[in-house]
Amino acid sequence: MSSPDNGYGCSSSSRNRLWILPLFLLTACGTPAPPAAVVVPAPTVRVQAPPQPYDAFRGDLLDVIAAAVLVERDRCMAKADYPELQEIGGQPVSGSFDDLKVTAGSFGATGAAEARRRGFGRDVPAEPPAVRSTSQQFSAAMDRCTQEANARLGPNAQEVQNRYYDLGNQLRMALRPVYADKMPPRFAVPVLACLQAKGFTSKTPDVRSFGVPFGDAGPEPSRGWDKRGVLQVRPANPARPYVPTSKESELAAAWYDCTTTAGWPRYQLTRALALQAATVRNLKPQLDELTPTIKSLAHQANTVIAQQ
Repeated sequence: MSSPDNGYGCSSSSRNRLWILPLFLLTACGTPAPPAAVVVPAPTVRVQAPPQPYDAFRGDLLDVIAAAVLVERDRCMAKADYPELQEIGGQPVSGSFDDLKVTAGSFGATGAAEARRRGFGRDVPAEPPAVRSTSQQFSAAMDRCTQEANARLGPNAQEVQNRYYDLGNQLRMALRPVYADKMPPRFAVPVLACLQAKGFTSKTPDVRSFGVPFGDAGPEPSRGWDKRGVLQVRPANPARPYVPTSKESELAAAWYDCTTTAGWPRYQLTRALALQAATVRNLKPQLDELTPTIKSLAHQANTVIAQQ
């Protein structure tokens, strides 16, 4: 089981407190259904998501707060003779809750050209530099500096952030069922028939079942950890774009046309928005309680950042 993330790009193991900066993630199909002879109409344009219920959750403000805490924490660590955090620039990745913004693109490509380019894979994002240590002195300094950094934002700042992160994760978990949905026969039958007409045959609406070779994002760079006193520093890793095979690109374009025509992505988007609305209704008391405080903390965080 992985170590819990403390919200600022560091985690601690249950033994020896291994500090690492920073830490950082669906497709599903599979209901068997035989293809049937159906009339396949011309593809339609996928619907885009309107403003959505999850807009009530201000994940963007959490990013501002985290950035300010890191600035203050790393300055404090430098004074404690650990300048490495400042040197590598440990800023958090923005958009930490962007996955809560559900759009048509959440369920695949939004056009045939995009489908050909992307295939069915995902780009590997860049990884910023990282620092780790098993030093008890480093661990104690990190704890103290993190507490002091939060104290600059206001009383109970860390507690409020933890509760808001937990709230965001509850919203995220509520959406998991829609991503895990298996394609029911009312969509699978026309999709498989459409794909068969385009030269791709399978008994199940699973892109892995068509016998098509898939691409990859290339080998992972071998970047080791450099020893710096009691610390180890790992250089940044560049992003690695996923490159589909030519046959995969053909299947991806056909998949886009056939699933869009059948209405499967529209169904998924509608279901996701409905789940959002139900979840926000259930969590409204927590949102109403915590969001004003998060806004206040973010305002103070902007002041802290501006003073650097």
